[in-house]
Amino acid sequence: MDKRVKTTGCDNKKNVAVTIGDPGGIGPEIAISLFNHNICQKCNLILIGNINIFNQAKKILSVKQDIKEIKNISEFSQNKINVINIETVDKITLKQTSAANGKLAFKSIKTAIKLAKNGAVQAIVTSPISKEGLKLAGIDFPGHTEILAKFTRTDKYRMLFVSKFFNVLLHTIHIPLKDVSFAIKKIDLEETILIGIDFCKKYLKKEKPLIFVSGLNPHAGENGKIGLEEKDYILPIIENLKNHNIKGPFPPDTIFFKALHEKPDLIIAMYHDQGLIPLKLLDFHGAVNVTLGIPFVRTSPDHGTAFDIAWKGIANNQSMLNAVKLAIKFAQKK
Repeated sequence: MDKRVKTTGCDNKKNVAVTIGDPGGIGPEIAISLFNHNICQKCNLILIGNINIFNQAKKILSVKQDIKEIKNISEFSQNKINVINIETVDKITLKQTSAANGKLAFKSIKTAIKLAKNGAVQAIVTSPISKEGLKLAGIDFPGHTEILAKFTRTDKYRMLFVSKFFNVLLHTIHIPLKDVSFAIKKIDLEETILIGIDFCKKYLKKEKPLIFVSGLNPHAGENGKIGLEEKDYILPIIENLKNHNIKGPFPPDTIFFKALHEKPDLIIAMYHDQGLIPLKLLDFHGAVNVTLGIPFVRTSPDHGTAFDIAWKGIANNQSMLNAVKLAIKFAQKK
């Protein structure tokens, strides 16, 4: 049953909340830039953040629509930039982060989560945040994924990246490289694979998706000669799931080349950079981050705050556009 709060004159569209991100970065710009595209005709976009910051971004980008402050989704107006305003008493810094920036970004995310949990919006799209800004604000989270999991009380969650070349699901996420070997044994790899299969069935409509699993070590360990993770841990789990269409573990230096030719539905990467270096190399401006396991759709551009180019009106918004398009698509299948 669709529990969403109805919006005036646009009941057939999904409600999508877009957070401000760190206001010192490109988040406000790429959020406001959406209103220069017809994506606004395909959903009800609601921005969440400080209205004064959004007004500044609007001027830089020469966006024509007027901004309207709303208290709840039922006040939504067509042909307006609808903003749920978050007041801030501290001075926001532009082109760099600060404690005030971190607080605003965090409040924006929590507001979006509340709306999604209540069914007022069917998806949220998060603009880039600064982990340094969160830390300065005394907020101890390494990223969006962990925040979303915490405030939805989700234990089984994973970070997925969707691109035009391949879909990559990370087994471990925001941890130091030195901890990866221990973590891939501690974190349930079978659970990661099954979450990936569920994604493929639900959103890609693949009943028996082809899954590629990467190894951890050079040459995928060479049968224990260059590390035991593949032989002792990864391969046995793949064999336990032999009723599924899973292949691997493949050497990390060849799996993505193989994927470009054999077109698997999903690649399981053992750690953050193993999966994201090839993905960003091929599709830096187009890839989208998706959180799997939480009770609503969440997508995000696959890039950071870009303080060096922020507030110049030159930020590439393609990943943000793709994130909104994917959020709409997935919300329709939820």
